[in-house]
Amino acid sequence: MKSKEPQFDGLLKFGARSYSEELSGFGRLNEVGKLSPNKPLETWINARMTYCFAIESVKNKNYRKLAELGVKTLSTKLEDRISGGWFESTTNQVKSAYTHAFVLLAAATTGYFKIEGGAELFLRVEQIIEQYYWRDAEGACVEQFNRDWSDLENYRGANSNMHFVEAFLAAYDFTKNVKWLERARSISDKLINNSARNLDWKVPEHFKSDWQIDFEYNVDKPKDPFRPFGSIIGHWFEWARLNLHLASGLRVAGLNSPSWLFESAVCLYEQARGLGWCTDGSDGFIYTVDFQGKAVVDLRMHWVLAEAISAAEVLHIVSGQDKYKMDIEVFWKYAESSLIDPINFSWCHELDSKNQPSRSVWADRPDIYHAYHAFKLQGKVVTTTLFAN
Repeated sequence: MKSKEPQFDGLLKFGARSYSEELSGFGRLNEVGKLSPNKPLETWINARMTYCFAIESVKNKNYRKLAELGVKTLSTKLEDRISGGWFESTTNQVKSAYTHAFVLLAAATTGYFKIEGGAELFLRVEQIIEQYYWRDAEGACVEQFNRDWSDLENYRGANSNMHFVEAFLAAYDFTKNVKWLERARSISDKLINNSARNLDWKVPEHFKSDWQIDFEYNVDKPKDPFRPFGSIIGHWFEWARLNLHLASGLRVAGLNSPSWLFESAVCLYEQARGLGWCTDGSDGFIYTVDFQGKAVVDLRMHWVLAEAISAAEVLHIVSGQDKYKMDIEVFWKYAESSLIDPINFSWCHELDSKNQPSRSVWADRPDIYHAYHAFKLQGKVVTTTLFAN
């Protein structure tokens, strides 16, 4: 496979354009790398960009500066210094688990790389998670509050908890406190080893407050970017990869690393590959399916393909099986022919079922996080996180 370095460098440079002095943070970019007009600063975007540039800070002082600016943005414009926690954006004061998972990920990563303010950011977000989100009795995190921490949403989400698994792994690498690994294992056991296993490895996304699956949630909103009806193929790949990282971390820490972590990674990957790829005759992964495995939304999202590459990379490293290497080659060929801009090196965020550009869910190119993983995991030793390699 030819070197991906030029494309990777181009992606990083594209992402660096999103920092705006006027906004004092990372804004949304359009397809040519210009800021999308009239968009607020969004916390999840700023946290994910900060995370990527923190990892790259060891190689490039300009990226270290961007990581420092990211920490500053997360610690000022987006943090609620009155009630604590982080707003969704500069125009939305809701406090969601999804957003806080990414703040924790950014904080742990910047702390690990000694980015100015990172360690202090970590202590603040850790306190918020302990106080409001993590629930020992549930073995997972709750979902969403108002600004003053009132009105806990009558909903539990697999998406936010999946990203808490990722963030908890990063928190372990930064602190070496095994509570983070134990919590990550608890979440995955609940959502994957139990719920997904019982549905033939189709991951349920939406739950009621008692953790009963809500199979009809957002049935009228199948194209929702964060909570669509049905099950999201890309999340099956993400869970597969994260469970292998978790298994590695548990072994290194001397904790129980159950065999179902590897089993689930293989089964989730195979289901996603079988039900998601080219199921309607055109290359690419569809977005969502129902629990009979039938396509719901057949749009091709760039992030689903990126996570398929990442999962295949990790499974190939762990198992040594050539079939994953063959998949990697197929997926990269598709990315290069259909998704990657050969001039700006950004990835088109959405294609229709005929692999033509579409804008029904993602009209712009908010960040580089998923594509970053696809490049960064190539040939790496599997450890707890990307940055612990």
